[in-house]
Amino acid sequence: MQYTLDDKEFGNIILTIRRGMTRIVFRWKNSALHMSAPYGVSAETLRNALDAKRESLRAMKPDGVKFYAGQVIPCFRTQITISTDARLRNQVCYGRNPDGTTLYLNLPEGTDFEKENVKSTISSAISDLLGRNAAQFLIPYAQAEAARLGLKPLRFEIGRGMRKLGHCTRDGVIQLSRHLLLLPEPLVQCVVCHELAHLTHMDHSPAFHALLDRYLEGRRALLDRQLDHFVWPIYR
Repeated sequence: MQYTLDDKEFGNIILTIRRGMTRIVFRWKNSALHMSAPYGVSAETLRNALDAKRESLRAMKPDGVKFYAGQVIPCFRTQITISTDARLRNQVCYGRNPDGTTLYLNLPEGTDFEKENVKSTISSAISDLLGRNAAQFLIPYAQAEAARLGLKPLRFEIGRGMRKLGHCTRDGVIQLSRHLLLLPEPLVQCVVCHELAHLTHMDHSPAFHALLDRYLEGRRALLDRQLDHFVWPIYR
C-alpha cells in the first residue's frame, strides 16, 4: 500500500507500507524521499522516525552530496583521493595508487562537480572502485573478527548492496557489501559481527541481539544508532 506523507522540509514523502518489514527504511529516488514501513505502524511512530533521521536524510539528499578536486574521502583502512587531470577527455580514471594502500579517482580538468549527472557518475565510479578493492581490506578483517570470537563461517564474499550491507546464508557463507569500505572501523565491526551472530541465530530475536551485544562488548545499541545516522558520501 502506498500513501503520501506531507513534510514541511522534504515535501511529499512517498510512504509504502509492507508486510514482513521489521523497521522503517528511507531512501532518495529522483529527488523524492521514499519511506517504507512495517504494516500496522502508527503515524506517531512514522513522524518520530522521520525526525530522528532528519539530519542524515538532509545530508543524503541528492543535492547534499558534494565532490570537489582535492577531496579525500576517508575509508576503512584506506582513502580515496579525487583530482582532475588535463590529459583526460570525457572519461573517469580510477584505481589503486602505487603505494598499494590508497585509491584514486581522476576526472577531466574543468569538470563541473555541481552537476547532478557528474555526481552520479562519480558515485558510480567510487562504487566500482570499492568493488575492485573491498576484498583486500574487508575479508582479512572479517576473518580476524571470526577468529576472535571462535567462529568458523564457511567463507566470506564481497557483495554490491548499499542498503543491505551484509548477509549470512544458512550454510555459513557471509557476504559483506563493498560499501562497508565507506564506514569507520567501529561500524564495519558492527556489520561483520551482526552477520557472524547469524551463524548462531538466523532471526533477529532477543537472543540474537544479546549475542551481538556480547560480540560488540556492550556497544550494540550505540553502534546501531551511529550506523543508522551515518551520512554516506556518495549517492545511494
